[in-house]
Amino acid sequence: MSKWKMVFAIPLVVLVACRPTAEQQGDPGISFQVSFGAALTAEKQDGRLLLLLSTLDDNEPRFQIDNSPDTQLIFGVNVRGWAPETAAVVDASAIGFPLQDLSEVPPGTYYAQALLNRYKDFHLADGKVVSLPPDRGEGQQWNRKPGNFYSAPVKVEIGTQGATSFVLVMDQSIPEIEPPADTEFIKHVRM
Repeated sequence: MSKWKMVFAIPLVVLVACRPTAEQQGDPGISFQVSFGAALTAEKQDGRLLLLLSTLDDNEPRFQIDNSPDTQLIFGVNVRGWAPETAAVVDASAIGFPLQDLSEVPPGTYYAQALLNRYKDFHLADGKVVSLPPDRGEGQQWNRKPGNFYSAPVKVEIGTQGATSFVLVMDQSIPEIEPPADTEFIKHVRM
């Protein structure tokens, strides 16, 4: 390649690499506006907001996420100081599994559900504060953790000529785990 051809080829590569993304071109893509009701709590929340999408309606999407080839879709964003009745947005910037982000979701009918894996602040001896999801007796299973907020599944059409923005309201909380009953021979002790 001659010296002059190389000089003109490099700017062309730079221009292609720097082209605007779909969001920068004005195409907002798919987004979900998620909120939680003040009836759940009046306190601001920290945690990981999860958007769950499933093509199956035989169970809630939160119970269809696993490491199998049949897993459904999950996308998440961190929230800090999230107030009740205020929308948090899950869009193409949210990291997903097994797909990278919402822009890769194939067109079709899905059942959408939101879940907030609530975090708690832990004050360390060195003065630092870390925000982590505490175990509530469920063994760190975010989809069954008592106190986590979630929404009822909602049927949505993605990638058709319909809406690209959807609304989910978390109005339910996972109940506490019932302790096992003592018997004549077994006494349960919680540490």
